[in-house]
Amino acid sequence: IKDYKQIVCDLSLNVKSGEKLAIIGEEGTGKSTLLKLILSPSKIHDYTTVEGTIQNPFNKIGYLPQTLSEQERQQTVLEFLFKNSEDLFDYNAFYQSAALLDLDVKKLEDSNLHLGRLSGGERLKLQLAKLAGDNADLLLLDEPSSDLDLESQLTLQKFIQTSAKTIIFISHDESVLEKTATAILH
Repeated sequence: IKDYKQIVCDLSLNVKSGEKLAIIGEEGTGKSTLLKLILSPSKIHDYTTVEGTIQNPFNKIGYLPQTLSEQERQQTVLEFLFKNSEDLFDYNAFYQSAALLDLDVKKLEDSNLHLGRLSGGERLKLQLAKLAGDNADLLLLDEPSSDLDLESQLTLQKFIQTSAKTIIFISHDESVLEKTATAILH
C-alpha cells in the first residue's frame, strides 16, 4: 500500500484572459503537477490522483517544460520548430517574437544546430518563439527562469510582459515575479 501525500486541497482558481499568473511555493508542493494537470490530466495519472474538475475555456495550450527531453535535444532547430507543428503555425507571430527576443533564427536555421548545443538562453528564446507561432491562447511555463543568465531573464520578462496571451508560470525569481505577474498563487 502506497502512502499518498495530499498536495492541493479545495483549490478554486479563475484565470482571466491575458492574465499573467505566477505559481510559487516550496519544492515538492505540486506546482509542476498542477501545470501538467491543466495541460492534460493523463500526463499525471501514473503518479497522482485528482478529484474535482477543471473547466478550461482556452482553445489551445502551449507548454514549456522545465527541461527538454533527450529526443528534443537531438533535434535540429528546423526539426524542433516544424516537424510536429500544425498546419496553422503562425510564422508571422513566430518571427515577431523571435525579433522581440533578439533571436537570430536565420543563423540557427542555417547552422543546422541541434538544440542540445544551444545555450540555455538560446533554447529558451527558441521555445518561446515557437510557442508564439503555435497559436496557443494559454501558455504554461514550468520554471522558465531557472539557470538563465541576466540577459536571458530580461528577455523572458519582456516576453511575459508584452504577450497578449494568458500565461501561467512557475518561478522562484523575485525579480521576474515582481515585474511580470498580475496575480500569484501560493
